[in-house]
Amino acid sequence: MKYDVTLADETVRIDVSRHPDGGWWVAVGDGPRRHIQGGAIGAAEFQIREGDRVRTLGLKRTDRGVAMQLAGHGVLADVVDPRRAALSLAGGRDAGSVSTQMPGVIVRLLVEEGQTVAEGDAVIVVEAMKMENELRASSAGVVQAIHVAPGQPVEAGELLVSIGEET
Repeated sequence: MKYDVTLADETVRIDVSRHPDGGWWVAVGDGPRRHIQGGAIGAAEFQIREGDRVRTLGLKRTDRGVAMQLAGHGVLADVVDPRRAALSLAGGRDAGSVSTQMPGVIVRLLVEEGQTVAEGDAVIVVEAMKMENELRASSAGVVQAIHVAPGQPVEAGELLVSIGEET
């Protein structure tokens, strides 16, 4: 599972997956995968081990993110699962647009210009984070313009499909 973690103004990608011998593989940013083991020792306290090094980590979800305490240092982080974010990408700029909040590649167009769509209809498929995500119409109407083509890379926030009112 991949997460975007923001500390202060810096966002880093953290990749976590199960290790076959127990624990997890953890890679921070472009750094190496490290084998981390551990478990809960309290309601919001965990003991983590990498090799011979053992640390205690306090975690608590707050309304502002995740409060962490490690080695006597307190940090407030915002943690986002990019897959969940990708599932809520429809909408964006205004009620008649479909845009993406993550960079990716257009996989398939599910509609054509002039086609009538209902709110919530799947209109386009974007691959982001090695996952295909169906983006949906944010409002009912007629597809006015498709601004991209299959295979085209797209940037975060880019307008993909415009939907207008039926006439």
